Amino acid sequence: MYQGVAQRLYCMARVLDFLASLVHHCRNQGSRNDIQSLRHKERVRALHDYLSSLDGKLPSLGSLSKQFGLSARRLNEAFAAEYGQSIFPYITDQRLEAAHKVMVAYSEPMKLVAERLGYAHVNRFIAAFKRKYGYTPGQLRRGGLGR
Repeated sequence: MYQGVAQRLYCMARVLDFLASLVHHCRNQGSRNDIQSLRHKERVRALHDYLSSLDGKLPSLGSLSKQFGLSARRLNEAFAAEYGQSIFPYITDQRLEAAHKVMVAYSEPMKLVAERLGYAHVNRFIAAFKRKYGYTPGQLRRGGLGR
């Protein structure tokens, strides 16, 4: 086909063409990953907003993953990366903080507070509250702890 200088120029042109294709591919691959990452962040933020608006019983991780279009593992990992803890510990902390405020401000019965937060039994609510704060809701009300 080509000989001498022409052959060398042809080979160099082919190498440059290959390198240009490789750069183009790498750029497109990176932008796809960036777009996917942004979509995951949007879904995780939508999940956060959804979880913040829930009252009572929590959905399962499986139903959340279907609703937000990510696998349960990926959804949990992405949520933890964005908010510092996985989904259910985050929800538990948020609900217990809300319960703490209610217990300080109102004299609503513990059983009603526990039910509203999605606890099936008041004893589980009291145990979770004590694990988080180091004292029970009753001690909070009686002794003015944590105010």
